[in-house]
Amino acid sequence: MFAVLCCTLSLSAQIAIRGVVTDSVSNEPLEMATVTYLRNSKPILFARTDAQGRFTLSVKGIQNGDKLSASYLGYAKVAVTLDNRRSVSFRLRPENFTLKEVTIRAGRIYGKQDTISYDLSRFADNRDNNLKDVLRKLPGIDVDKDGTISYNGKAINRFTVEGLDLTGGRYNLINENLKAKDVATAEIIEHDQPIKALQKKMTTDDVAMNVKLKPEARDKWIFTLSPLLKVGTPVDNLDVGGHLSALQIGKKQQSLYGVEADRTGRNLSLSNKQLTSGTRTSLEPDTGLPQCYDTPALAAPIDAERLRFNTSQSWNVNKTFKTKGEKEIKWMAGYMHSSTRQSTTNSSRYYLNTDKQTETTQLKDFRLLEDRLFLNLNSEINTDKSYGSESFLFEASQSDGQSDYQKANDSFLHERIKIPLINISNQFYKLMTYEHYTLSVRSLLRFAHSPSSLNVDGDRDKQTTNGWYTDNSLTWLSKLGFFTQSYSVGVNAENVSLHGENRFFSCYFSPYWEYKRSSLTARVGGIMQWKRFPEQGNSFFDTCPWLSLNMKSGYHHEYSFYGQYRESAGDWMSFLLPAYRKDYRTMFTSDGVVPRTKILFAKVEHTYKRPLNEFFWNSSASFQQIGQNVITDMQINDGQYLYHITQQNNHSQIKQISSILSKGFFNLHLKTKLAAKYCLTDAVQSSEGTLLNYQNRQMIIEPQLIYSPSWAEVDYSGTFAWTKSRVKQVSSLATLFDWSQRLMLTRTIGAVDISVSAMHYHNELQLSGAANMLLVDASLVWRTRKVRFEVNARNLFNKQRYERTTYSGVSSLTDSYMLRPREILFNMQCTL
Repeated sequence: MFAVLCCTLSLSAQIAIRGVVTDSVSNEPLEMATVTYLRNSKPILFARTDAQGRFTLSVKGIQNGDKLSASYLGYAKVAVTLDNRRSVSFRLRPENFTLKEVTIRAGRIYGKQDTISYDLSRFADNRDNNLKDVLRKLPGIDVDKDGTISYNGKAINRFTVEGLDLTGGRYNLINENLKAKDVATAEIIEHDQPIKALQKKMTTDDVAMNVKLKPEARDKWIFTLSPLLKVGTPVDNLDVGGHLSALQIGKKQQSLYGVEADRTGRNLSLSNKQLTSGTRTSLEPDTGLPQCYDTPALAAPIDAERLRFNTSQSWNVNKTFKTKGEKEIKWMAGYMHSSTRQSTTNSSRYYLNTDKQTETTQLKDFRLLEDRLFLNLNSEINTDKSYGSESFLFEASQSDGQSDYQKANDSFLHERIKIPLINISNQFYKLMTYEHYTLSVRSLLRFAHSPSSLNVDGDRDKQTTNGWYTDNSLTWLSKLGFFTQSYSVGVNAENVSLHGENRFFSCYFSPYWEYKRSSLTARVGGIMQWKRFPEQGNSFFDTCPWLSLNMKSGYHHEYSFYGQYRESAGDWMSFLLPAYRKDYRTMFTSDGVVPRTKILFAKVEHTYKRPLNEFFWNSSASFQQIGQNVITDMQINDGQYLYHITQQNNHSQIKQISSILSKGFFNLHLKTKLAAKYCLTDAVQSSEGTLLNYQNRQMIIEPQLIYSPSWAEVDYSGTFAWTKSRVKQVSSLATLFDWSQRLMLTRTIGAVDISVSAMHYHNELQLSGAANMLLVDASLVWRTRKVRFEVNARNLFNKQRYERTTYSGVSSLTDSYMLRPREILFNMQCTL
């Protein structure tokens, strides 16, 4: 009994110290990290973390000055004083480590769990001017023409610099203004969960990118002045423009101010394009205010800068900072004005019946004036226990399109479409974590006003539209072990005022279940929604169940499956008006049937990554079937288009397989990429009550190579597209095989870069043989310590027009475009 009593007293004196060790960047747990108990700087005992990063240490007592340290290979060691604490959380920062005066570093790319880090200083060279120039060299990373960044085939959902989102998803502003010499690393975070309070409770399939700067570039102001002079054809055609920006990037505060003017064909609106949406605030998609008219838009089957004749101006202000309470406050404002001109010729063939082909032609010159002003205010607090955000947006814009169409008697028809729009919205999201559950509230309120008009040779039509939309929901979430469950209830409503009041009301219930182990994540969810259209006298019950499976096989392989069945009712313009005129030759009529859409979608995907070998591979296959209760019947009479929306069940299918392979070669300074996609579409078109089944097949192969040693650069990319479209009741259409290739050669001699680029386009035409066009540009760049001088000569052969044939459903379209003439650009960039 005495021995048992002594043992009991000894056990009762033990104190348990628990905690967790995580990565400070990805917030993922670190397994097998070492946690050591220190007394007088000497280790007393230690423990290893488990798969969830948790540890437990039992000590007899805590003395003043006792410390706990955590260490992990490749991370900075962290030590904290206990001060009678029983729970400690460590967030370790990735760091290079040294051994016997030798710095041990991974390759240019290295990975840890769901985080891939690119050492940008080892990819960049003196030829690179901004962050975008460096990103396009990274294996596994793609930068589209509009600036969208993708990793291993997936577009990123969140973009930050030093952990802050300065531009609210408009990260083109960062990529174009942040200098290549100032960036240190770019981190890709897979399965990103931006809300800290949900990081251990709910997983995502999102991908995020975080860029880190070199210490000497952090927190300092960087000013860039870049005047531009353009000399066109004829030689006396002189234009001036340029860019001025001020940028400051820090961990607690960031600012960006910029102004730009351009007449060289650039689309300045891309800089302010929101490329990531951030945290979603609505379960029901917000489709915006319905519009009767469409202003003319630039058609650009090739590089848009070669087809756009423009005068553009842009101003933008972006600022974000963190308060002492870790609240992030952000405000963004911008204004853009542009005048865009384009001249096109179109010849179309429609296979609408078995008797004959219907042909239409159109010669069009248009000028589009666009103005857009926006102000966006955001407030966000993101801690381990709670999350809150509020966003206010005011946006005023106007599109004014004026078009001249040549008639058969060489006279002209004048059309003008004006679409002003005022949009005001406020979004609110609050999440609170309690001991055993989490509660969140979401709310969205939006108002929009648009007095649009159409004027065709003095015949004026006007439609004024007002719209209110709101969505509000309450969510309860709980996690127990490997299982997470969540339930949301909400209501939303919309009122569109166009020829009377048009409303809908709905309430919905959204369950969510998740099971997550170390290598397997299974998620099941859905939405059950009741929707009422009182003016139309219709009520619907829609469901949207979905299933997601994700399995990791080791570090390199990841397999995923996603399946969804979705029912929806809506699309205002399908039933809102009995008849309306869309443009000078297009009329829409409707039977007033509320459209119902049913979509079955399934996708399987496999991703493979080996960062140390700079190898990334993504392959996927998807199937989508769309069923609708309405169809648009198309008729063409004397060059006039009549679309009648009537009740008719119909189905379409889309099958697609794709693969993207990217490989980098460190010693050769080489990046290679090969993308392939095959798509098969089966759909139906109605003409004069007859249903026409058509099938479209398309295969696209896109190789890419970037070779960039210090003395030269070779940049090659190509697109090879094979297309075949067939209307089953008529006849088979001819197969089109088009391709385009781009090759740029750069020779670096000291501080001078001499470049020549050639673009070759081959297009098979429906009405004649194939068209081939070769465009050649040349440039010279002289780099000094503070100033960069550049001379560009574009379209050296002074090509005038570009032609292309495409297939669209039951039609073949041949278009001709006017190109910008030969031009010489003089640019000087000064950075302070």
